[in-house]
Amino acid sequence: MNPTTMLFMLVFAAVMIIFIILISRYYARELEHKETLAALEKGVAVPVRPSAPWTPRTYLLHGMIWLFAGLTSFVALFAIAVTSNQPPSVELKLREVSNARAGGATPEEVQMLLNDQRGQGLPVGIGFLGLIPVGVGLAYLIFYRIESKKLLS
Repeated sequence: MNPTTMLFMLVFAAVMIIFIILISRYYARELEHKETLAALEKGVAVPVRPSAPWTPRTYLLHGMIWLFAGLTSFVALFAIAVTSNQPPSVELKLREVSNARAGGATPEEVQMLLNDQRGQGLPVGIGFLGLIPVGVGLAYLIFYRIESKKLLS
């Protein structure tokens, strides 16, 4: 399977999973809202849902998750790009040459096809997309460090 197609399918699957999570969160909040309205109409005490306290440890956890997810995606994308940039096989070059000759290519064009050493995969720079979540993780970790110092003061 083509690496570009695989990457597209992976991104599409991730977007669909996020979409499903957001839809389920929406329906859960809508149900909570309906419960609150029903309690108000009946004159019953409104149910209070406790929320988790946001402590500096929460930011530490988020920072570590984003940092390691970013590093992992950086390594994975870089490895996919490096392994997909292999030079074309001999069979592929021969097929291209025979197609070019059948199409009326000049001997210089045929020689250029034979000397072509470029890979057919993803660019290596695509691995640097993994540095985006690394930056988010570092921001969380810096915020954690600042907040923990404030609490100690």
